[in-house]
Amino acid sequence: MRHDQQDNALAALDTLDKHLHDIDYDVIFQQRNDAAEAIQEFVHEKHAELLVLIPQKHSFLENILNKSITQRMMAKAFVPLLALPSVNMQSNSALLEKLTEVQL
Repeated sequence: MRHDQQDNALAALDTLDKHLHDIDYDVIFQQRNDAAEAIQEFVHEKHAELLVLIPQKHSFLENILNKSITQRMMAKAFVPLLALPSVNMQSNSALLEKLTEVQL
Protein backbone atom coordinates (compact mmCIF):
# COMPACT_ATOMS: atom_id res chain seq x y z
CA MET A 1 0.00 0.00 0.00
CA ARG A 2 1.39 3.39 -0.96
CA HIS A 3 1.94 5.94 1.79
CA ASP A 4 -0.85 8.24 0.54
CA GLN A 5 -3.26 5.29 0.33
CA GLN A 6 -2.34 4.29 3.86
CA ASP A 7 -2.92 7.84 5.13
CA ASN A 8 -6.31 7.97 3.38
CA ALA A 9 -7.30 4.58 4.79
CA LEU A 10 -6.31 5.59 8.33
CA ALA A 11 -8.21 8.89 8.05
CA ALA A 12 -11.30 7.07 6.76
CA LEU A 13 -11.07 4.53 9.58
CA ASP A 14 -10.75 7.31 12.14
CA THR A 15 -13.88 8.98 10.78
CA LEU A 16 -15.72 5.66 10.66
CA ASP A 17 -14.73 4.89 14.24
CA LYS A 18 -16.08 8.25 15.44
CA HIS A 19 -19.47 7.49 13.88
CA LEU A 20 -19.69 3.80 14.73
CA HIS A 21 -18.33 3.93 18.28
CA ASP A 22 -21.22 1.81 19.62
CA ILE A 23 -20.86 -0.90 16.97
CA ASP A 24 -18.40 -3.77 17.32
CA TYR A 25 -16.54 -4.25 14.04
CA ASP A 26 -13.16 -5.47 12.83
CA VAL A 27 -10.93 -4.06 10.12
CA ILE A 28 -8.34 -6.36 8.57
CA PHE A 29 -5.49 -5.12 6.36
CA GLN A 30 -3.68 -7.56 4.10
CA GLN A 31 -1.38 -7.02 1.16
CA ARG A 32 -1.85 -9.68 -1.49
CA ASN A 33 -1.23 -9.87 -5.22
CA ASP A 34 -4.85 -10.86 -5.92
CA ALA A 35 -7.21 -8.87 -3.70
CA ALA A 36 -10.38 -10.62 -4.89
CA GLU A 37 -8.91 -14.04 -4.13
CA ALA A 38 -7.74 -12.87 -0.70
CA ILE A 39 -11.21 -11.52 0.11
CA GLN A 40 -12.84 -14.79 -0.97
CA GLU A 41 -10.44 -16.80 1.22
CA PHE A 42 -11.08 -14.52 4.19
CA VAL A 43 -14.88 -14.71 3.79
CA HIS A 44 -14.67 -18.50 3.56
CA GLU A 45 -12.33 -18.86 6.58
CA LYS A 46 -14.45 -16.57 8.78
CA HIS A 47 -17.78 -18.07 7.63
CA ALA A 48 -18.99 -14.55 6.86
CA GLU A 49 -22.67 -14.08 6.15
CA LEU A 50 -22.33 -10.76 4.31
CA LEU A 51 -19.59 -9.04 2.33
CA VAL A 52 -19.65 -5.24 2.11
CA LEU A 53 -17.50 -3.56 -0.53
CA ILE A 54 -16.99 0.07 -1.48
CA PRO A 55 -16.17 0.21 -5.20
CA GLN A 56 -13.41 2.63 -6.11
CA LYS A 57 -13.27 4.81 -9.20
CA HIS A 58 -10.83 3.71 -11.88
CA SER A 59 -9.33 5.47 -14.86
CA PHE A 60 -10.54 4.66 -18.36
CA LEU A 61 -7.39 2.62 -19.01
CA GLU A 62 -7.76 0.67 -15.77
CA ASN A 63 -11.36 -0.14 -16.73
CA ILE A 64 -10.25 -1.50 -20.08
CA LEU A 65 -7.30 -3.53 -18.78
CA ASN A 66 -8.62 -4.85 -15.49
CA LYS A 67 -11.90 -6.03 -14.08
CA SER A 68 -12.60 -4.30 -10.78
CA ILE A 69 -12.39 -6.25 -7.53
CA THR A 70 -16.10 -5.61 -6.97
CA GLN A 71 -16.96 -7.01 -10.42
CA ARG A 72 -14.82 -10.08 -9.76
CA MET A 73 -16.43 -10.61 -6.36
CA MET A 74 -19.93 -10.28 -7.84
CA ALA A 75 -19.13 -12.89 -10.47
CA LYS A 76 -18.01 -15.40 -7.81
CA ALA A 77 -20.17 -14.36 -4.86
CA PHE A 78 -21.01 -17.21 -2.49
CA VAL A 79 -22.36 -14.90 0.23
CA PRO A 80 -24.65 -11.87 -0.12
CA LEU A 81 -22.69 -8.85 -1.31
CA LEU A 82 -23.53 -5.22 -0.52
CA ALA A 83 -21.75 -2.59 -2.63
CA LEU A 84 -21.92 0.85 -1.01
CA PRO A 85 -21.25 4.07 -2.90
CA SER A 86 -17.80 5.52 -2.49
CA VAL A 87 -17.85 8.90 -0.76
CA ASN A 88 -15.12 11.08 0.61
CA MET A 89 -15.74 10.50 4.31
CA GLN A 90 -13.92 13.65 5.36
CA SER A 91 -16.05 16.01 3.26
CA ASN A 92 -19.29 14.08 3.66
CA SER A 93 -19.35 13.52 7.41
CA ALA A 94 -22.90 14.95 7.61
CA LEU A 95 -24.06 12.31 5.13
CA LEU A 96 -22.32 9.60 7.15
CA GLU A 97 -23.99 10.86 10.33
CA LYS A 98 -27.40 10.60 8.66
CA LEU A 99 -26.62 7.09 7.43
CA THR A 100 -25.55 5.90 10.87
CA GLU A 101 -28.66 7.44 12.45
CA VAL A 102 -30.86 5.54 9.99
CA GLN A 103 -29.00 2.26 10.61
CA LEU A 104 -29.16 2.55 14.39
